[in-house]
Amino acid sequence: MRRLATVCGVVAMLATGGCASTVVYQPVDRVAQARGYIPADLRKVTELTAGTDPTFEPMTYLDGSTFAGLDIDLGNAMAERLGFKVKWTKVAFGDIISGVADHKIDFSMTSMFDKAKRQEKIDFVDYLYDGASIVVPKGTGDVGGLAGLCGRRVGVQAGTVYVDMTERQRQQCPAGAPLTVVTVEGDPIAEVAAGRAGAALNDYPIAVFDVEKNPA
Repeated sequence: MRRLATVCGVVAMLATGGCASTVVYQPVDRVAQARGYIPADLRKVTELTAGTDPTFEPMTYLDGSTFAGLDIDLGNAMAERLGFKVKWTKVAFGDIISGVADHKIDFSMTSMFDKAKRQEKIDFVDYLYDGASIVVPKGTGDVGGLAGLCGRRVGVQAGTVYVDMTERQRQQCPAGAPLTVVTVEGDPIAEVAAGRAGAALNDYPIAVFDVEKNPA
């Protein structure tokens, strides 16, 4: 930005010295541009149906019976600027892609990795970059990455990339230290807290939040 400002400053001085041309910058209404991409069938409605799996606190979760979280706030704000209201519905993570592809829901805001295989069925708009985390019981120490999962029961959520990650690692573990994949529908870190798993994989923001809630 500083380099651009310097160039503009030089142009301004040249113009003062008698340059004949003047550059006029026109403001761009990005919201109006976005509205232009709304499909014709959706322009006829005022409410969109959005599906999400509310087990990813603080991204998406239920506060009583009300959907809450970063994704919910972001989805509502975007929809409002485009002239819509949003009706949020609970959809199991593994059913979100088919829900969008089959038009059972208009869109989804959820913690889902943008993968080439998934792009074959639905379109993605990337808005958040984070990483994966391994959560273990307090006092376990650093397990040293995926290889350190060998010999443990590992919780992962059904339909997520972590199922594939742990399966690939399972195949590399020695016979004397097998990795047992524990697939659950909800938060896999709850399996660690309950003592049913020795480790769990989840997105970094969700993992940090869960550890803060369950410091023991």
